[in-house]
Amino acid sequence: RQVNSKANELDRKWLQQLAEQEPLPTSRSQFKFHRLFVLDSQVRQDQVLDPSTKPVGLFQGKEAIWRRADVKDLCTASRWRQQGRLVRQEERPVKVLRRDSMYCSKLFGRWQTEELPEVKLVTVGGPIPGVNNYGNIEVTSGIPQGCVHVDDEAARVAALKLGLEFAPAVTSFRKERGQLKPVYSGCVIWARDEAELRAAAEEERQRLEEVMRSKRRERLKNAWQLLVKNVLLDIYVESRYNANTNSNPT
Repeated sequence: RQVNSKANELDRKWLQQLAEQEPLPTSRSQFKFHRLFVLDSQVRQDQVLDPSTKPVGLFQGKEAIWRRADVKDLCTASRWRQQGRLVRQEERPVKVLRRDSMYCSKLFGRWQTEELPEVKLVTVGGPIPGVNNYGNIEVTSGIPQGCVHVDDEAARVAALKLGLEFAPAVTSFRKERGQLKPVYSGCVIWARDEAELRAAAEEERQRLEEVMRSKRRERLKNAWQLLVKNVLLDIYVESRYNANTNSNPT
């Protein structure tokens, strides 16, 4: 920590020297692409200011001017994973964008993350790595090394029947009664099991289709039997009515 503190101090001194050598911009457009300074209004939604810093000045006597080094980028947990970093479990988001929307984004700073541990490729099998606390894998955040995503509705049933290690795959989210619900599609398995699973999934899909066809045939049969019974009943009622009418002439 002492080494990091000294490095930060040296960095601050170096930036201070640059700031003294380079004058502040005089227009908003110059601030927008300036390598050292940025206006308060130009800080993006997915950025946050270092709370320990102070503005270096005011633009036109009104708007705060910040050093770009003091503006920190924020990312979602899945985006940090793509960059090889993991948000620590106890961390709370620095910002929440579109809070009441199905596109709600929880943003975290780099200081809330740590490097992802190396995933050792298991050649003998074992549990699928990278499974979250809910027992599934968000494939949009990446697929673990040595694994594949089998995007087949029959894949999970087939994997269970084969006794393969797998994790349900979450491909997106939908809003349901004000809450985000995961959308599952297929599963993540070891790459070496892919051919076996796809063949079993095809058989399972054909079996399910045959079950559905059988159920449709059964429904049609029942509907036809009901129709025939109703027709016969109508014929019987009509014949009895006509017989009664003929036997009692007016």
